[in-house]
Amino acid sequence: MQFIVEKKVNKVALNKAQVLFLLVHVNNKATKYGEFYDFLSRVDKKIIDAILEQNKFKEGIVKLIKLSDYSGYIFLATVEKFDIEKLRLLTRQFVSVAKAENSKIISFNLSDYELKKSAEEIATNILMAQFDFSRNFKKEPKEGWQYLEKVLIFSSGNNKEVQKEIKNGEILGEAINLARMLSSYPPSHMTPMALAEAAEDMSREVKNFSVEIFNEKKLKAEGMNAILAVGAGSANLPRLIIMEYKGGKSSDKPLVFIGKGVTFDSGGLNLKSGDGMADMHMDMAGGAGVLCALKAIAAMKLPVNVIGIVPAVENMPSGFSYRQGDIIKAYGGKTIEIGNTDAEGRVILAEAIEYAKSKNPKIIFTLATLTGAA
Repeated sequence: MQFIVEKKVNKVALNKAQVLFLLVHVNNKATKYGEFYDFLSRVDKKIIDAILEQNKFKEGIVKLIKLSDYSGYIFLATVEKFDIEKLRLLTRQFVSVAKAENSKIISFNLSDYELKKSAEEIATNILMAQFDFSRNFKKEPKEGWQYLEKVLIFSSGNNKEVQKEIKNGEILGEAINLARMLSSYPPSHMTPMALAEAAEDMSREVKNFSVEIFNEKKLKAEGMNAILAVGAGSANLPRLIIMEYKGGKSSDKPLVFIGKGVTFDSGGLNLKSGDGMADMHMDMAGGAGVLCALKAIAAMKLPVNVIGIVPAVENMPSGFSYRQGDIIKAYGGKTIEIGNTDAEGRVILAEAIEYAKSKNPKIIFTLATLTGAA
């Protein structure tokens, strides 16, 4: 994906785009057209005006229009009050319909939005709309995958600032998609060890980003019996993933993010039903989010110190599984009585939170899928 910034809207650059994003502000008093409208022929303007009149200039029109004099399409969207949430949604809708037409080049004009960080949001949401996990397991079609290749962004603002916003947007979009990718992998691929390896791969891609992995021996030495207990029933042994990024002052207390990393949750001996188990390979989405948040923070070189902690386990039934009624002495010395083996998330998070306290954090955030309790 290539983002190209153009200083001013011009016909030469516009003719490169196959689809233009035309935002129209509508209300009872007046109608304000986006700048792309001015560059259309009189015939094409009449086509757009007729569609707006037919829909009584209401908010919420989202339409792909094939024009007469322009070789490409217009993606028409009408809004009354425009905000960043609408920009996100409309950007993803725009990409979706453009891809359906097998378009490769699309265009936006930032002066139509007048929102802070609109270039960043556009870049992030374009990449999100490009996400397609199925290509990892499907054969590429003869006509190729439907992906955008270039995005033309017109801006009258500071070029360096726009480029920086786009770069940050790309970092965020790629991090979000990586978290979605990790969460979507089948459980045979995404084991606790595989999640730990993904974290190590990330640490090699960005600076000031370190990773430490506690294996089962280290977990036992540290007294992390809660994580060990939840993972005991599986042949895929548990791991504790600890990531650290130092972008602030050495005296700054770290922000700590903790993510639930249950790579597959069968429920343990309190076995889930077949329907309830269907999406349990995604019970590590909180952990994936933490991994990718740390990567994005490091890539953006934010001036903060951050620690990411992910207890990664597979909760399976076997002769080695932890049981209802077990009492486990967790890290820090407190004991946990197990009332249900399908409540494994709070067991591993409790231990991770207790460990996080030893890092003298400024604040602790937890990210978790609450698949039953919520």
